[in-house]
Amino acid sequence: MTGLVEDSSVVAILPELIVLAAALLLMIADFIVPRQRERFPLLAAAAACVALLQSVFMLEGPYSAVFGGAAVVDIWTGAFRIISYLSAMLSLLLLMRNRAGDVGSAWPGDSGELSILILLSSIGVSVMAASRDLLVTVIALEIMSLAVYPIIALPRRKANQEAAVKYFLMGSVASAIMLFGMSFLFRDVGTTRYMALPQADQFKLIGMTLFAMGLFFKMAAVPFHSWLPDVYETTPSQAGGFMAAALKAAAFAALGRFLVFTLPNEPLTIKIYIALSVATMLMGNTAALLQTNLGRLWGYSALAHTGFLLMGIAASAQQRSANGLGAVVVYLFAYVPAAIGIFALLGIGEREAEIAGRTNQDAGRNLTDLNGLFRRCPASAVALTILMASLAGIPPTAGFWGKLEIFVASFDAGHLGLLGVALLNSLFAAYYYVRVIREAFTDASYEKGPVPSGIKYVLVLCSIIILASGILPDVMMRIAKAAAISLGHSL
Repeated sequence: MTGLVEDSSVVAILPELIVLAAALLLMIADFIVPRQRERFPLLAAAAACVALLQSVFMLEGPYSAVFGGAAVVDIWTGAFRIISYLSAMLSLLLLMRNRAGDVGSAWPGDSGELSILILLSSIGVSVMAASRDLLVTVIALEIMSLAVYPIIALPRRKANQEAAVKYFLMGSVASAIMLFGMSFLFRDVGTTRYMALPQADQFKLIGMTLFAMGLFFKMAAVPFHSWLPDVYETTPSQAGGFMAAALKAAAFAALGRFLVFTLPNEPLTIKIYIALSVATMLMGNTAALLQTNLGRLWGYSALAHTGFLLMGIAASAQQRSANGLGAVVVYLFAYVPAAIGIFALLGIGEREAEIAGRTNQDAGRNLTDLNGLFRRCPASAVALTILMASLAGIPPTAGFWGKLEIFVASFDAGHLGLLGVALLNSLFAAYYYVRVIREAFTDASYEKGPVPSGIKYVLVLCSIIILASGILPDVMMRIAKAAAISLGHSL
């Protein structure tokens, strides 16, 4: 992409229009042919795939300012479009019924609703990445979040309803805080556009802090993380990966663009980012060491990864350069397939619990439910090993390059203490990831059925993406670095 041009055509927002059209058509079909809901995930996944390919093709186009300059389509937007629609496509594949008696979802009757909600939420993710306006960012965040709240409650169990209400109430408070912060900035500059924020004076620090707090909530940085364990423990496995990957990516996409426009080079701001990174890493990894419920384990693991990503934000704030933001994009590219894959694993235990008639909250989600996975499906066990290796940052996986880029950016910024804490936390994380692998290769105490083919295929696909990106990281690295540089060119 080169140059910034005003674009009023639909081409600039074609990926979003494709996904929106698919979601609306599925809504209509849900009323006309409700018995065909089992086909919805395949159709939705196809739409997400088309939007993903269109996003890749548009990476080489010109920068396009859309909606009067309130949003911009640049390589940064393109990179997060890829993350959003890839997350949606992989999650939707988990909802598919592959053959008679082989249900990829523990709640097959809800596959239609889940398909529509995931598509709508993915639109919010991409709009957050493109936004150059405080109000548009908040609206995009609400589009993304309002589609997620019912996903958590769809299993219609008490624990899910409690988690959904908790997430909704805390999300509403976070949005209110963002709007309150926006009012301070609007008072100073008379507009909600990012480009005017450097002119803010009297209330700049207050407004920026309050607005960023809402983004910290969505990425689940300490101390804004209290919703995360309950939500991850109860959310459907098919949507949990989308939440862990896409929603986290959206928060960092918005924070990255906000960071570049506001240029927060104050020492206090940098120290806040460092403190958030340290606290989030320590909280996530130490809590994960104690978990036996896989949902909560993945939740605290996601919290720890937020801490690593904040290292890149702190590095860019320190250097006022694109290095840290580029590292964030590389890390997220590696994190997306791993997050989808580890939540797919929950579907294996959920299917066993469904067959056995167990309906309690922890049914199928205990660490020991992975026992016998290698004997039942060697391909899934090997894929699990690759996913865990990537999350731990072990070569030749994509996760290795993500952590390496983050560590190099932190070193270049002079954050040696933060780097030391991150290395120590990487050892903590490696311990519980190895524990998960050990359980998968331990024989089960009773006979278990085959792994649903949909879950197996997604696990293998995620592991192939991770290995391919790890062995040949050039494309991933080139897109990430160009995305970070494009932020400065599209001011």
